[in-house]
Amino acid sequence: PSKELFTRQIFASGELKAKKSLKIRAPGGMRAANIYQTSIKDLIAEGTIVKKGEYIGSLDRTELEGKLSEITSQIETEMTKLEQTKIDTAISMKEIRDQIADVEFNMTNERLEMEKSIYEPDMVIEQSKINLQKSERSLRQQRSKEALIEVQSIAKVQEVEGVINQLKGKLKILSDLSGKFSISAPETGMLIYARSWNGKKTV
Repeated sequence: PSKELFTRQIFASGELKAKKSLKIRAPGGMRAANIYQTSIKDLIAEGTIVKKGEYIGSLDRTELEGKLSEITSQIETEMTKLEQTKIDTAISMKEIRDQIADVEFNMTNERLEMEKSIYEPDMVIEQSKINLQKSERSLRQQRSKEALIEVQSIAKVQEVEGVINQLKGKLKILSDLSGKFSISAPETGMLIYARSWNGKKTV
């Protein structure tokens, strides 16, 4: 018996659903960038055949660019603050070191006076000792103050640097996300718009 090709045709209205499909979702990292919703700025026509990696659309960058501008401005402000903190630190350290140098200079003169006063009355010698002791006490206080200013200055600089590093981290997240707002086809195929819960096409 001969075999013939048997064809069955079905006539109906509707839309065919692909056996294999990929959903194109919003880029990852939006939540980390505090962007929870955006709109599609551009999208190629439904039914277009695209190759893997080809451009298919882009998202609206308005909110993203606003955040990028805001973070960049904050970094510039903190960088200025950092430079001012370093300048203030340098001034404070110079002032305390100048004071220490003055005390050390006075102590040198007071020691010379003590050496010269060995033949002076006891009252004069005792006064010279008291003056030297005061200067030594003042020197210890000034050196303690110098150490405290240095520790405080380092802490202030580190605090501002920490803020800057946090802001730079946020800037990197936003910059990385910016590159994902231009959407490419994940695979070769036909672009089909999704349907919403009510059956309408949605993009």
